[in-house]
Amino acid sequence: MKYSAYIVIALLALLAACTKAELCDEPDHPHKAGIQFAFDWANDTKGIMTDGKDDNDSVLVLSKRIIGTWIMACRVAANDGTGFYLVDSSSSNLIDSNGTSTTDTSDGSDTSEGTDDGTGTGTDDGTGTDDGTGNTDGGTDGGTGDGTGDGTDTGTGDDTDPTPSTPTTPTTPVVTPQPGYDLPTDIFKVQAGLFKMIAINRDTTEFDYSDIVNYVSNFENGSTLNDICVEYKRYGSTSPKLRGAVPGWADYNIYGGDANYLQPDMVPVYYDTIAPVTITHGVQQKFQFKPVVMTQNIDIRFHIQKKIENEESKFQIEDVFGGISGIPYRLNLSTGMFDVRNTAKMMFTCWLEDENGNKITDTETNTGRMVCRGNIDVMSLVNSPDAERLRGPGLLQLMIRIKGKKTIRVKVNLHNPLNRANLYYPSDDGDWGYIRKRHGVVDIDADLVIDEKAVLPSDDGGMEEWIQAGVDDIVVDT
Repeated sequence: MKYSAYIVIALLALLAACTKAELCDEPDHPHKAGIQFAFDWANDTKGIMTDGKDDNDSVLVLSKRIIGTWIMACRVAANDGTGFYLVDSSSSNLIDSNGTSTTDTSDGSDTSEGTDDGTGTGTDDGTGTDDGTGNTDGGTDGGTGDGTGDGTDTGTGDDTDPTPSTPTTPTTPVVTPQPGYDLPTDIFKVQAGLFKMIAINRDTTEFDYSDIVNYVSNFENGSTLNDICVEYKRYGSTSPKLRGAVPGWADYNIYGGDANYLQPDMVPVYYDTIAPVTITHGVQQKFQFKPVVMTQNIDIRFHIQKKIENEESKFQIEDVFGGISGIPYRLNLSTGMFDVRNTAKMMFTCWLEDENGNKITDTETNTGRMVCRGNIDVMSLVNSPDAERLRGPGLLQLMIRIKGKKTIRVKVNLHNPLNRANLYYPSDDGDWGYIRKRHGVVDIDADLVIDEKAVLPSDDGGMEEWIQAGVDDIVVDT
C-alpha cells in the first residue's frame, strides 16, 4: 500500500510593516530568509508517515507576496525535510485540489467520484469546548527555532469564530513556471516578517485540498485560517480506486448516492501548527512540527451465536465483512471540528475472537458464543436520530459468508450503542463535532444469532435488533 508521505506546509506571513526593500520587484528577492523544517513523528504510532514506501515526487512552488500579507506553500518529505515549493511569487504556480502544482506530473491526479447530498444529525449530549487558544488538542502550538536569530517562540493560535464558513470554488490561474523551481531543496526562501505555520499530511488518494487552494487564491478577500478544511475523497462501492472493496457487497442503506464510500484503510489526518514567529532576513532558521492525529480509532464489537440443530445443519462462518454509515468526511483544521451534516460510509473486515481477545477460526461443530470485532480509523461516527431507522447514518451492515452454503446479510441500528460510546462533543448549533477521545468502543449488546440460512431472534435482552437484509446462494464450483 502506497501512502504519499509528504507534509503540505503553508507559511502565512502576517507582516506588520513593509519596507521598500520588501516590496521590491526583483524576481529573486534579496531580502528573504532561509527556513528549514523537521518533523517529530512520535504520534504516528502506525508508522504511516515513516514507512519508507514513498518516492520523492516533485511539486512546484507556491508563494504570493502582497502589501501587508505574503504566502508561501511547499511540500516537504516527512523523513528528511527536503521538498518542493508549491507557490512562489516569481513563478505564479498554484496547487490544485490534490495539493499538487498545476504543472506537477506526480501521482496527484486522482479526483473524487461524486458528491454526498445525504445528511445526518449527531445526537451526542456533550458540549463543545474551546480553550481560547484557537488550537484544540488536534494541533499543538510548539514550533522551535534552532538556528540563529529568534529561538523558541510559542503563543496562541488564531482565536476566532470556531464555525467555519462555506468555501467558494477556487479558480486556477494560468501557470507560468520559472526555471529552478522544479528542483528539490531543504532551504525554503521566505520574506522577513511574523509568520504563522501549519502542517498537514498529504495523500492524493485520500484527501481533497480545495480549501487550501481557495485560501491561497483568495486570502486578500478576507479569508482566514478558520476557512480551511480538508475533505476525504469518496468513491463508488465498486470503484477500482477504492482499496480493499468487498467483492459482492450489497448496500442496504443507500443514502447520498453510491459514490459515498471512504477508503477502508483510511489514512489519519496528521496536523500541527507553530505559533506566530518572527523570521529575520539573512538568517537561516529551522522549525520542528510534531503532528498529532486528528482522527478517531474505533472498535466495533458484538457477539455471534450459532444455532445447530442436527448433523445436516452444521455450518462454518468463513468471513464477516462490515459496512458502517455516519462518518464525517470534512474537517476544519483550525478548530479540529468535523462537519456532521454530511456523512459517508466505509467497508471493513471483521474477525472472530474468543472471550479473552484471541483471534479464532470458526468450525462446523462450534456452538460457542464468539466475539466479532472490527476496527476503523475515522473522523468519528454520527448517530441515527432514533433507534428505529434503517437508513441513514448510524447503521451497521454485515455480510456473513457461510462456507459452501449462503451469504447472510444483516443490519442493525446503532442508536443506543453510539449513545453509550459518547464519541464526540457537538457544537452549540449541532452542525459540527469535536472528538472526546482518540480511541472509542462501540459495543452492541444484542447477540447476532444465526443458523446456516438466516438470522434468528435473540433472547439475550439486548436493546438492538438485528434485521435480515438478504440471503444469497453461494455458487460452488464443481
